[in-house]
Amino acid sequence: MAPLLWRLPKYGVELPAQARAVNTYAERIFSRESFQTSLTEAEREMRD
Repeated sequence: MAPLLWRLPKYGVELPAQARAVNTYAERIFSRESFQTSLTEAEREMRD
């Protein structure tokens, strides 16, 4: 699920306010060192 959530902004997808729990989950996962380490260079650039 996290890789999909990571890519949403690249494709112009914004989750609505009702999805606050999903956004909170995503930010928690994205902040993990293990998640950041698992990203390829191309994936990192998606969020730059």
